[in-house]
Amino acid sequence: MTHIADTLSASPLARLHDDARYLDVLMAFESRTNGNDDANPDDHFLAASAAARLGRIDPAESWARIALVSYQVRGHVAGVIRATNLLGALDFERGNLDGARGRFATALMLARQLGDTSTIAKATNNLANIAHLRGQTDRALRLYRAALAAYRDAHDQRGMAETWHNIGLRYRQQSALRDAIHAAEQAVHHARQVEQPGLLVLCLLGLAETEIERQQYAAAESALDEGGTYAAFAGERLLELEVARVRAVLAFRQGAVDRAIGAAMMLRDEANRRQSALIAAECSMILALGFKATGRVSRAANERDAVLDALKQLGAVDLLERFELDWDEVVAASR
Repeated sequence: MTHIADTLSASPLARLHDDARYLDVLMAFESRTNGNDDANPDDHFLAASAAARLGRIDPAESWARIALVSYQVRGHVAGVIRATNLLGALDFERGNLDGARGRFATALMLARQLGDTSTIAKATNNLANIAHLRGQTDRALRLYRAALAAYRDAHDQRGMAETWHNIGLRYRQQSALRDAIHAAEQAVHHARQVEQPGLLVLCLLGLAETEIERQQYAAAESALDEGGTYAAFAGERLLELEVARVRAVLAFRQGAVDRAIGAAMMLRDEANRRQSALIAAECSMILALGFKATGRVSRAANERDAVLDALKQLGAVDLLERFELDWDEVVAASR
């Protein structure tokens, strides 16, 4: 069984990356290469991965493309797979779901040829994320279960945590909250075994959002407090934005609507600067609901139109359906 990550384990940059020292990765990479595109493709890949985690999408894409071309020229199939998968993740972050799906499918095909169980699982999980956003419920759950089985075979605790997190999100959006809380708790359990702060933040966010849906606000706040601490430690700005976004959702649900609106406006501006289309759209959802709840009808209508346009452009069918349900609830409550 092949593990692509093993080929990077001896690199100094890889050790920094494994320790989640992403700013150090970028500093070391930039001082070493000085803009030289002929540098080791592994270094370009690691710099791209670190930049992506820090929300620096443009340099991440540039370095990942350089790594991909270099891997292709060298006939380094494992490198082609990891660079392709990363470029798919960047397409996903920008909201280009068709591009992301094509790259993830290519990575999956190559990983199967190479017999790389861990990357098969990762690409399958990524394809499930796209199916999930597009409202393909049965396909998403089938792919998530396949990814979970592959991660178990690869003894990959990180992958298991990520996939349980995604399964929990799927169930939460179906309002199957008993299944959702079980999946969220499993995700946090596996994340704690890995000792990677960014992963734990992701899973704690899933737990917090599930507790919000269950109206267990104290439990949600506790998960957010822990997640916020680890997000600051990890230095992953997109995760910090996600923690702040979920805090705004919690504030809205607890009746602190003006506070939720203020937070969402600032967060959306930063999400747009960092080219995170999904976070920006989710912040617009908070704004539309908040303006509607406080009687600012014209602003609510404008934000609602922006949400519908953004979610349709993303192909985020599930989020669109959930937003419409939330909108109808706010409308009914304001009558």
